[in-house]
Amino acid sequence: MTETIAVACRNQKAPRSRRSSHWAAITIATPLAQKYPQLEQIFTPIAAKLDTAALTDLDKKVRVDGQKSATVARDWLKSAGFIS
Repeated sequence: MTETIAVACRNQKAPRSRRSSHWAAITIATPLAQKYPQLEQIFTPIAAKLDTAALTDLDKKVRVDGQKSATVARDWLKSAGFIS
């Protein structure tokens, strides 16, 4: 297992002046990754769903709407079916 599972997304459709770049990475410390190799199986589908549209929406909820990041993250994980 690698130390990092990452997905990088960039919004290329918006005009350059309004374009936002989103780079998401799930990083796991090597000792933790070695102790719990199943984490890769857990995080890979989450990283796959964090596309540009999802990241833009999550970012807006925090930066524009003023929601707490923990709440936004929990709500997204629930809506994506990762937690109940």
